[in-house]
Amino acid sequence: MSVQSVYSMRDLKLLAREETKGFQWPTLAYSSLVISMTLLGIWLGAAGVVPLWAAMFWNAFWMSQGYTAAHECAHRNINGKHRGLRWLNDLFGIAGFTFTLHSYTVHCHVHRLHHAHTNDPARDTDAWVSDAPNLSSAIIRSLLFYFYTNYFIFKVFPLVREKRKFVIRAVTETAVPFAIVIYLATIGYWLEVLMLSVAPTILTFALVSFFIDWVPHHVEDKSEVIKQTLIQKPSKTWRGWLFSRVYGFHNYHLIHHLVPSIPWYAQERTFEKAENFLKANGARVKEPNEALRPTTQPAAG
Repeated sequence: MSVQSVYSMRDLKLLAREETKGFQWPTLAYSSLVISMTLLGIWLGAAGVVPLWAAMFWNAFWMSQGYTAAHECAHRNINGKHRGLRWLNDLFGIAGFTFTLHSYTVHCHVHRLHHAHTNDPARDTDAWVSDAPNLSSAIIRSLLFYFYTNYFIFKVFPLVREKRKFVIRAVTETAVPFAIVIYLATIGYWLEVLMLSVAPTILTFALVSFFIDWVPHHVEDKSEVIKQTLIQKPSKTWRGWLFSRVYGFHNYHLIHHLVPSIPWYAQERTFEKAENFLKANGARVKEPNEALRPTTQPAAG
């Protein structure tokens, strides 16, 4: 029987089973769209059809959108119950990350630490951004996050079981795209490389770290898992509809942290069934007209 309302974590997990029975065609289609739009942006800029600065912002937007699909791949969600198709996670995950000059394999291991130790400054790999004390600091840290996140290969390496396989994949996944951009730069296309690859990559990491790390995870009350991640309810207007979709439904990020197997496109309908349960248990839910601010604990005494 389909779960219509969520009254417990057990209900939420049962709902997740329903949502993960089939193959995630929407994720596959969206990943293909993002890759196509990024390649289009590269061609438009390189061919002079549009100014390089316009192609740069175009690529930054679509590459950041691509994180939603690659993120699903990192959680091995794309194949659903079809275990024989798990290789599609790696295929589309690597394809998506190739544009960002970063290793999909490294990200998978780093992201597991984020889920295991959310908001822990010592162990959460994203806490450097989410713990930023104010907006300006969060923006600066987000802009530097591409360079900062590469350091984590050394942090996750001791935790990796198959170290040889990890090194081969991590090196290959970064060496190939870097070899391409370095070659193009040395033969005279350095400006195109800068504007169509390097700059969009830095902006992509900035957008993802700010909107998926700082906005949902910037919180002072870290006492319980259910209070550590924000949900932003959209308004019941076309703006709210667009907001959720451009955000990749990460405005329902708490749902993802509670049950990572629920697909990104099912976050909204899952929240609608679980809203009362989540609120009753102290979840941080921002209403459409409420100011975005961190939750604070009441002063003692």
